[in-house]
Amino acid sequence: MTPKRTNDIYDTGSFVWPHFTLKVRSDPIAPWAAPALTFGSSGNVQYSQLAAQDCEAAMKELASEMTYQSAIRVGHVHRFLRQPLGNQEKLEKNLETATLDALKYVCLDINRIPIKPASGSTTKTMLIEQLVHWVRA
Repeated sequence: MTPKRTNDIYDTGSFVWPHFTLKVRSDPIAPWAAPALTFGSSGNVQYSQLAAQDCEAAMKELASEMTYQSAIRVGHVHRFLRQPLGNQEKLEKNLETATLDALKYVCLDINRIPIKPASGSTTKTMLIEQLVHWVRA
């Protein structure tokens, strides 16, 4: 029986090609690849984190494309997150009033980005889940 390729990789958790550590050979070189992500989890909610400079660049890009309403909602989301956590449902309901861009911006700000599903699109529900778990942590 041929050994699985995963047996040749040090990384035990999730990894994104080509960012992994090999046991026997040197690491792959892929200058075209997006920066490596680190993964974390809070309870059963997994998320990825960017390096500081990548996070800042993503925030600048998102801010440059953001509408006026989304920019205002960023402040609202920050205010909701700073309120004492009494009722999680109320927090979720308040966060639902924010735009997708505002929620993405705040998730970048706290460096807690939901892991993209196979469909490739991040939903408001995924972003809200990250923010609620961040408040509870």
